Amino acid sequence: MPLKCDASKIRGLGGVRAKCRATLYKDGAPVQSENGEVLFKDFGLSGIAIFNLSASVARVSGDYEIGINFLPDMDVSDVAEYFVDRYEKLGLKTAEDFFVGVFHKNVAKNIFAAAGIAEVSEKNIAKLVRAATDFRVKVIAPCDFSLAQVSSGGLKTADFNENTMESKLQKGLYAVGEALDVDGVCGGFNLQWAWSSAAAAARSINENLK
Repeated sequence: MPLKCDASKIRGLGGVRAKCRATLYKDGAPVQSENGEVLFKDFGLSGIAIFNLSASVARVSGDYEIGINFLPDMDVSDVAEYFVDRYEKLGLKTAEDFFVGVFHKNVAKNIFAAAGIAEVSEKNIAKLVRAATDFRVKVIAPCDFSLAQVSSGGLKTADFNENTMESKLQKGLYAVGEALDVDGVCGGFNLQWAWSSAAAAARSINENLK
């Protein structure tokens, strides 16, 4: 599901999509990273990468942040060299021109704001590198169930036969899909589980009716 975040860090980014590496931090320590699209919303963050991280936020309470790397295909040292080249060879300095052709203009403005600079210089370019590769956004809470892609929790899988989906505790009782405590990352896994478990249950029910 999407995550409600500190909107002051992502002003003007509603509707912007970016290919990133998103890292979830809990109490300052990295928990999980996902590569993929991040969709910025007025209230926070969404997109496939965020959906895959949000399960951890929903399950365990804590102080969470998302760190966004806007240049996930480059090492930090390569990013630093790239930024220095743009500064020295092209003379680019401001948020309006430094990231032209690299990032959406509002992404550029927010990176500059996160770095706490108005113009690039030799002394502060390291701050810009840090902001572009570890752009921190504080998580407030997961969004409500109406925006969820999949639900977690449910009946204990250990109480059901994995081949027939019939309850081990009550004969004739079957459970499939998200009724059981099974959920996966985005990519069709949850749909496949729903179809496969339903097929197993249907075969078992059909056999029992003969």
